[in-house]
Amino acid sequence: MSNHSNIPPPPTNLIPENLIPNRKPGEFQEADIVAAEKMPGFEQAEVFFTLEKKKEAKYFKKKNQDNILVDPETGLLGVMDGLGGMGNGDIASMIAEQVLPEEYAQALTQVTAYRRERLKKLLLQSQTDKIRGLPDEERRLKKAERMVDMVIRTDPGLAKKALALILALRKTNGAVADAGGMTTACVGLIHRVANGKRYAIIANIGDSAAYIRRADGRLERLTHEDSAYESLMRHGILIDGLPLKDYIDLHRDPLTDKIDPRLNIPIPLTPESCRALGYGPDEYGTQKNLGHTHINLKYADLMVTVLDSLGGTVPPIPSLEIVGIQEGDELIFCTDGLVDKYENPRTGETDLEELGLDMTVGNTPKERLDNLRTLTKQRRTYKLDDDIAIVMARVK
Repeated sequence: MSNHSNIPPPPTNLIPENLIPNRKPGEFQEADIVAAEKMPGFEQAEVFFTLEKKKEAKYFKKKNQDNILVDPETGLLGVMDGLGGMGNGDIASMIAEQVLPEEYAQALTQVTAYRRERLKKLLLQSQTDKIRGLPDEERRLKKAERMVDMVIRTDPGLAKKALALILALRKTNGAVADAGGMTTACVGLIHRVANGKRYAIIANIGDSAAYIRRADGRLERLTHEDSAYESLMRHGILIDGLPLKDYIDLHRDPLTDKIDPRLNIPIPLTPESCRALGYGPDEYGTQKNLGHTHINLKYADLMVTVLDSLGGTVPPIPSLEIVGIQEGDELIFCTDGLVDKYENPRTGETDLEELGLDMTVGNTPKERLDNLRTLTKQRRTYKLDDDIAIVMARVK
């Protein structure tokens, strides 16, 4: 799409009236709680979703920054979480929900004519740009090459959908930016190849997440966070000679096991640390010329800063994951309102065992999704309460 002026009108084809009467894109944000609801119309999965708004502040009604995408026409599923600190977060996530299916349909038409070699080149390029400069770049590049080779050999249609999803997210960036906001996006779809086997295509920007719960109960995280903390860890940046996690642990209160949110993290000023924090190519030289030797960040800011999102001046590079799925498997897309409640404060990683147990409460997918939302809100962690958006797709 192009020439977005503020907010585009809600496309009439995204949520047909015969599926959910009297609903329009973005309307889910208006309710404090949307109990688990089923979205019909998907060929490959039973799709359910739920939202819950953060508790109201004392003197004003808080807007819900989260949104869900459940579009039977394109098969797209996912969640968006507007960056509230940047302003217009609720509008940004709603714009992404409305625009992405249209951009995906256009991108899929565009790449349909691409030959295998061009598909392979563009798909690999989209991933190498994401991992360039990491300490284990060579290993990650080989892994990306193997994934792309597998996708091309398995089914060119699978590769086309993966590339179309990446292109659509990058194009949606402009519409979100025009609305004056920023948002995360964790989205995907299910593709069936000629032999009947199915694959999930997952693309992620920001700190929302996708998980897969296998039919046998195993839970896997499919995405990583585009956060300052995760990026510094991936780049192997040392603080006073220690890995970031170990440096933070040294400052943990032995009585409360907590970290003072005001703790200063003195990140050495190097080209690698500037790259890890998403600074421009000239920032290292600028800071060095000013005599700076460190980038000082408070612990609280380090843990909540999102480096990649939709709505910036430069379209972000989504991370991509493609996994085989089977009947009974469940894909779960969720915003950080859920993720943070299951995060281990020592490792910064999701406690898969705890999350997996809470996902099993209930006899039907609808019951389990409602129970998961309720149990998540009841959990008390070191992070603040937040909006929650969850989309679950149970493979048929």
